[in-house]
This record gives sequence, C-alpha cells and structure tokens, in this order.
Amino acid sequence: MLKEKLNEILKHTDLSQGEIARQLGVHRQQITNWKNGTTKIPFERLEQICKIVGCEISVELHYT
Repeated sequence: MLKEKLNEILKHTDLSQGEIARQLGVHRQQITNWKNGTTKIPFERLEQICKIVGCEISVELHYT
C-alpha cells in the first residue's frame, strides 16, 4: 500500500517531515495525513518527494 511505502521512504531520509513539507510547499500535517492514510497522496506529490529524497517510483500494473 502506498502509505506504507511513504512511511518507509521518509524513515530512511535525513530530512525531517517539516523540512520535506517546506520543500513541497505543504503543511507538515499534510504529510502526516498521507503517512496515516487519512488523505490520499497525489501522484505528483509522490514524484516530488522522490526527487527530494533521491528515490525512484516503480509502478507495476497487472492485467488478467
């Protein structure tokens, strides 16, 4: 699930949640909401977070 991946990404960075929020132009509470699954993280924001912390997005689509 996406919120678990976000938690994992943020756990392995040296940046604080507040620093990431500042770079994204959102409130720290918004990142908390994404981490808790209270609100869905827009894909564009996930892309921005990955650029900030130096990770890549890998999306797998399965069709049956």
